Amino acid sequence: MRAVVALVVLAAFGCGRLGFDATGSGGDGGIGDAFVAPSCTQEPTWTRIVWATTGGTGNNAVALGDIDVDGHLDVVATNATAGSIDLLVGAGDGTEREIRQLPAGFDVQAIAVADVDRNGYLDVFTTHRGSSELIGWLGRAVFTYEAAGVFGVGAYPDSIEIGDVDNDGDLDIGTGNWGGRSMTWWHGDGAGNLANRLDLDTVHQAVRVRLVDFSGDGVPELLTTLSDNVSGFNGVGIHNGRGAEMYEAAMLFGSGFAAKGLAIANYNRDGFLDIAMTAAGTGQVNVLLGTGSATSLQATTPSSVGGAPQDLVATDLDNDGDVDIAVANTGGELNVLLNKGDGTFLPSKTLGAMPDYATRVVVGDLDGNGRPDLVAGGPQVVAFLTTCP
Repeated sequence: MRAVVALVVLAAFGCGRLGFDATGSGGDGGIGDAFVAPSCTQEPTWTRIVWATTGGTGNNAVALGDIDVDGHLDVVATNATAGSIDLLVGAGDGTEREIRQLPAGFDVQAIAVADVDRNGYLDVFTTHRGSSELIGWLGRAVFTYEAAGVFGVGAYPDSIEIGDVDNDGDLDIGTGNWGGRSMTWWHGDGAGNLANRLDLDTVHQAVRVRLVDFSGDGVPELLTTLSDNVSGFNGVGIHNGRGAEMYEAAMLFGSGFAAKGLAIANYNRDGFLDIAMTAAGTGQVNVLLGTGSATSLQATTPSSVGGAPQDLVATDLDNDGDVDIAVANTGGELNVLLNKGDGTFLPSKTLGAMPDYATRVVVGDLDGNGRPDLVAGGPQVVAFLTTCP
């Protein structure tokens, strides 16, 4: 019998709207979102607001979704001090109005939210690096959760991806396993149950995972950033989809050093999806331009952001029709790269300081003004609200 947990209120603050993060699954940043709003006549500006202190010195993951079903976007974040998942309830004006907590332990590496059982309430999934586990909580009512179970995955899972990997219409849960040099997928049945584990060899140590039809043939591919401190390989692996959950062995494309974050979007407006990834070892963002095939990529000039960039997300920040990039940086800041329109970017702009570092970033409209706001995870959860002159 599954345990049901009703969450208690920890703090109250203030009161207001909706947006959605760039992954479609409420977790690690992936395919760029479109926000409909007039184009900026000048560069956007950002207002920095601290939502919560999560503590700790390790990874601090964040995800976005409407947890309390009130039409306003909320933040889900790890809390390394309390050993919990913090549900930061948004007021709709870019601030939080209360915090609730879900017990999670102290080694959470990644978070994703999605309604996998189709009951209208978002479910929460976490990876646990030390125990090599995926843990799920099913939303049963507002702030009421039922344990979905504990599921084994490959060693040291770094990331979560939610998508329909077997094309049966139900959401599945995947992890990128750094220590296992693999990805693991658990298949969903549309009712919140996971079964039939699938493991795929990524050849090198896997960091982020994305499920997307990269080649545009109607069959999704699996993409992973790879950062292997034994083999020395850094870059991206693409497992070409063949339908019916058949994936080819990874094709490898080297790029940068200490590859981590991964965001898929059409950065140069040619109609083909491209790949952007952070290179923590060189303080850069590298973009590989797609050609409509999963076997051919074209490198561009790397963009310097300094520090050790960990994560990135793709969205059109200035609404000029070009997909821009926001970068979470362990240098203690959030960086923005505004797209020139050809897959290259203007010099990095620093939005504001994070305490010590930032490890994850997601995007959504927190204040209801139609502009994509940014949320970074670190020792604090910090929102950067976008205003367009």
